[in-house]
Amino acid sequence: MSDEHIRDYLESKPAKFRVGAFWITALVLVLSGSMLFFLILGQEVGLLERVRMRQQHAPGEALQLLEQAIADAGGSYPDAQVKKCEILGISQGWIEAERYYDTIESPEASDQNVLIDLAAAAYQSRAAWLAEKALTAANHPGPEKERVLRMLLSVKYDLGEMGQALILCEELAKLAPKDPEPWLISAGIHHGSEDFSPALVAYQEALERSPPESQILRIRLHIADLSLHLGDLKTAEQHIQILRNLDPTAPPVGVVFAKLLRRKGRSAEAKAIAAEIVTREPQFPAALLLRGQLRYEDGDYRAAAADFLAVLGINPFEYKAHYQLAQVYQRLEMTEESKHHFEESRRLTDAMSQVLFLGQQLDQNPTDRELRLRLAEQHLILGDTQSAEHWRRTAEGIR
Repeated sequence: MSDEHIRDYLESKPAKFRVGAFWITALVLVLSGSMLFFLILGQEVGLLERVRMRQQHAPGEALQLLEQAIADAGGSYPDAQVKKCEILGISQGWIEAERYYDTIESPEASDQNVLIDLAAAAYQSRAAWLAEKALTAANHPGPEKERVLRMLLSVKYDLGEMGQALILCEELAKLAPKDPEPWLISAGIHHGSEDFSPALVAYQEALERSPPESQILRIRLHIADLSLHLGDLKTAEQHIQILRNLDPTAPPVGVVFAKLLRRKGRSAEAKAIAAEIVTREPQFPAALLLRGQLRYEDGDYRAAAADFLAVLGINPFEYKAHYQLAQVYQRLEMTEESKHHFEESRRLTDAMSQVLFLGQQLDQNPTDRELRLRLAEQHLILGDTQSAEHWRRTAEGIR
């Protein structure tokens, strides 16, 4: 029956019948549309499932399935394209995968889980730049928002984008207000950048959110030490008292307690505690450094020199020990030795300043390969070969 015949037939019927027929027709159209939607959805889910079954043992077949689906969709099928990118990375290399990813017109239209799978595979293979792109595309409201934020925060931290990492910490803290993790990461970033006041606040916020038992001692130590550094002896003493109740024999607890006593003018007691720790733990540099400082203040220069030399025997890149040994040698009128250690101290502190400066520059220019290579050089000067290798690797990943 043609459309014209249908119209004539309906117009010949009473109005009530025509209204009923209209709603029946509308219902049929809605149901037909729904069936089509679920059919398409079922085909998409079925495609990804078939691909997952093949990608490990028959990646070539998986790629063929995806390429056919993309072609059938007219070249724009974000889920299939992102999945193809993952399989390309695993089977043909992550440089090729990243090149392909950059051709996807709207990766953010892909399902969050598909993007997460790509990011996880890329990150595991040290293709951090591609992982960052995939997670940035996935970072929008959705059921996996919190998971995406946590992964993206890890990647940004790994890439040295500390400014961006701090922004993500704030976002995650709002999304998971009872979680101490974003505050701990924020505290570590500020502490490493020598921003001591915001670091202290972040450690305190983390402590208020019931962190794991294994982390409480470390957090309280940081709070006590930073409070001492910032001149807040009352807060430092409160946390030191709790620390001494938690683990009175732990060397770091003894050192921070001795520092408090020193600040209170009780140097003899502080020196006795430092000496006792060194007796138990002769390779604990913080105790040796503190005892050397106290011996220097007492005018016992040769004994102080022995402590500072012991610290440098454990860690030849400890700038404080170089500087204070230079001061000791100056007192002992050992001019050449004093000059050498002053120069070493200056070289190390200059490298530390450069690391902070280059880190700030990197926040503005995260894909600047030269900045990352310069960071690698400065970390080598500081004796941190692991960080130097990390910066070299992230530099190599920039295309």
